[in-house]
Amino acid sequence: MQKKINFKNRNFIGTILLSIFLSLYTNGSLAWAASPEVSSIALSIAAVQAEIQRGRETGEVQYFERAERMLDAFPQKEKNVAKVLGLRAWIALFQHRFQSAVVLAKAAHLLEPTVAFYEGLLSDAYLELGEYDKAVTAAQGMLDLRPDQAALSRAAHLRSLHGDPEGAIDFWQHAIESGGGSPENTAWCQVELGDEYFHLGKGDKAEETYRAALETYPDYRRAFEGLGRLAAARDRNGEALIYYRKALAVVPALETAAALGEVHLALGNKIKAQKHFALVEHIAQLNRLNSGQNDRALALFYTDHDRNIEAAIRIAEAEASLRKDIHGADILGWAYFKAGRFEEAHTTMQAALRTGSRHSLIHFHAGMIAHALGQESTAVSHLDQALKQNPNFHSRHAATARKTLKHIRSKGGHS
Repeated sequence: MQKKINFKNRNFIGTILLSIFLSLYTNGSLAWAASPEVSSIALSIAAVQAEIQRGRETGEVQYFERAERMLDAFPQKEKNVAKVLGLRAWIALFQHRFQSAVVLAKAAHLLEPTVAFYEGLLSDAYLELGEYDKAVTAAQGMLDLRPDQAALSRAAHLRSLHGDPEGAIDFWQHAIESGGGSPENTAWCQVELGDEYFHLGKGDKAEETYRAALETYPDYRRAFEGLGRLAAARDRNGEALIYYRKALAVVPALETAAALGEVHLALGNKIKAQKHFALVEHIAQLNRLNSGQNDRALALFYTDHDRNIEAAIRIAEAEASLRKDIHGADILGWAYFKAGRFEEAHTTMQAALRTGSRHSLIHFHAGMIAHALGQESTAVSHLDQALKQNPNFHSRHAATARKTLKHIRSKGGHS
């Protein structure tokens, strides 16, 4: 019997691009090796795959652009075969062209309906677009066709986003055990498993899993980030600095620069903090020049640090018009809150809460918004949930949650 995602008929929405790639072309019906011309095309396909994988590992857009140019150079008769369409869909996902990814993946799936990878591409794109029922169907279709690491990882994310992190952990463990197309793919799964442990407040298990990811794929940026976040949450800021610096040295990611600034603030070094916050702005500008898009991580950074709130709202609103995921709604609701637009914040947060996610940051934001509106019972419920899930869910916000709960209860609010 195939493993089922089992969402209990409740909606869910995705937030992360699930781009685990296992070789599409492993069975005889998909192999191109009948002639020298075909062999040449197969080699070109492999080269495109390598470029995409490298882009996946580094986060650098030029690898995706190069892969696209390589596909553009294919003979005309090969441009509309399923393999090429699937690769174009995969690139489109990385470039946040989700509607294009749907069109391309659908075309590939129509030509080769038994290839699980195309179902995975559809699931990813539908998740980002907020078309939840379609995303579930595609993810389950992938799992039924080929229950490998790629399919199991998607199921794991969907279980987590649907409020079942324990179920997600089970799927992540199976995904890791099944092995992937490259060491980075398995390390990616290990980091995701570590994140699930972190969100459940299981710091020791999270640390063990992040370190396992570094054994699988040395110098893995995401594993360093996980260890840095965990150290900061434990108030081990010197250790957090080491890990975040290692992560930033591998890939200059906006979120990592922001986290380094946060740690310097915690250590009382405002000058170094501001230098890293300036780096955040610089990275965001480069990202915008490369992709033509604003990064909603920048909106969260602005909001968390009370910087340029109106710009944060503009970015988050633009993103929310394209991507209907819960984390986009969460960022926008938080930005409205910081702007004093509490009713809009409350309405927007309902979209962030609608999947039943147990993510502490979402419940923290919802609790603070409810408190601002005088809805103290709701505020206590959400803030308690955030701290129950992980008492150290954030280096600063966890303390704010405790302080707010204490204030509400001192005023005779709900216990």
